[in-house]
Amino acid sequence: MTGPFPLFIPVLATIMALAMLGFGLGVVLSWRSAQRQAEATGKTILTGLEQILNAHLLHIKAMMDAQAAERSAESQEIAQNMETIQSDLEWLAGEKMIEQALQLVQENLPLSQISQETGLTHDTIRTLAAFRTH
Repeated sequence: MTGPFPLFIPVLATIMALAMLGFGLGVVLSWRSAQRQAEATGKTILTGLEQILNAHLLHIKAMMDAQAAERSAESQEIAQNMETIQSDLEWLAGEKMIEQALQLVQENLPLSQISQETGLTHDTIRTLAAFRTH
């Protein structure tokens, strides 16, 4: 039994071992390749998400800036309206004060009493009285 059969088993075992080693090496290399591809895909996805988020952030910032400008314009309009209302109230108060002073002049009250009630000076009351008679 020194023929080819006794060498067949060690050769077959060596071939099987090499095949298993090659298969294992192939699995490891495939696994590493899959990991690299997954990492690259992950980086691509993250980059895409970052671009989308940045676009959304810019859009939100633009909307906030537009709203801030709108609020500023509205605030200016409100301030102008308040000034107009204040001016109108002052004018109405002045008119009311003048009417009251003229009524008191017609009632022949002393200048000091009219001045005290209306807050107008004696000269202003005399001027109003002079215009009222004309």
